[in-house]
Amino acid sequence: MSLLKDFTIILEIMNNQLLESLPKVKNLLPESMIDIIDLIGFEKAIDLVKALGGLSFPVTRGEKASPYLDMLLEAIGEDATQKMTKVYGGQERLYIPNCLDAIRMLRNEKFRQEVLELCEQGNSKKLAIIKLCPAYGFGERHAWDILSK
Repeated sequence: MSLLKDFTIILEIMNNQLLESLPKVKNLLPESMIDIIDLIGFEKAIDLVKALGGLSFPVTRGEKASPYLDMLLEAIGEDATQKMTKVYGGQERLYIPNCLDAIRMLRNEKFRQEVLELCEQGNSKKLAIIKLCPAYGFGERHAWDILSK
């Protein structure tokens, strides 16, 4: 599954409860990501990772227009960009973690929850898996693996 699809699922899942999910995944995040979350907030940090996660990104000082500054503005907006350029501007590169472990943990947790809900509605576990796997972008074997943990 692509990182973008994982993020899309998580954002739909959390229904504006992003801050409540932070304690669940904080131990899975690199310290640099915790610092970014503290600086620009969890929701904007997710936007940043969705746009630029896994990249060593040059954060400019924001003093003049640049394609990097434009990418940052597009990803996280003006306020968060100003905060980022103030703290990280001028560094050679800032590695923006992709946070895959945390993303997958949240996705898998939601998948388990949805399987349980479908089973409570009278569906078999097998049917629940068949209904949910296409939306989550993984196969039946992976679904059974997630449920076994």
